[in-house]
Amino acid sequence: MQSGKYFGALFLLFLFLFIDIFLNCFIFTLRVENVVVLVLYIFQDICLVFALIVMSLMFVNTYIFQAGLVRILVRKFKFTIITNVLYLIVTVAFHCVDLSQRWKYPDYYYWDSYELSVLFTIQRMLAGFHYYFYKRTALRLADPLFYKDSQWLRNWLKGIKSGEHQTNLMLASKTANDISKKTRNL
Repeated sequence: MQSGKYFGALFLLFLFLFIDIFLNCFIFTLRVENVVVLVLYIFQDICLVFALIVMSLMFVNTYIFQAGLVRILVRKFKFTIITNVLYLIVTVAFHCVDLSQRWKYPDYYYWDSYELSVLFTIQRMLAGFHYYFYKRTALRLADPLFYKDSQWLRNWLKGIKSGEHQTNLMLASKTANDISKKTRNL
């Protein structure tokens, strides 16, 4: 990894990740006013959006993207893209439900609400996947191979042009069908 060239973007990505982890861990232990929680939730959501923007900018700066091979990037990072978007949606939904319950019942224990419990559980489960894929993608995007023409990219493109990727899948399915036919005959 070239430390100088990608250090700023990598630093921002990890800063946003740290802020999200910190707020997820400690926001409920603060026991502060509803307005402060609202500001912290907005700050967390803005950090998530900025993290998506910085990661998208890193995608756009790659040689693969600039060469018009966006499909390769989408295939390599599809789980990251999916988990980031899902995590953002679920986090915003959880924040909305939590704040509406806080304002509706300021002196009441509102955690027995079914919607809030389900959203909290889903948001925390998605957080683990989000953190894993986000960190892995941030480190992989700092690899200089994505920013220049390289042999692995040429080999991958040769595989597509010759149809190896599709023929390997067809051969695997044909072999599975042959095995299932043989087991039926036994």
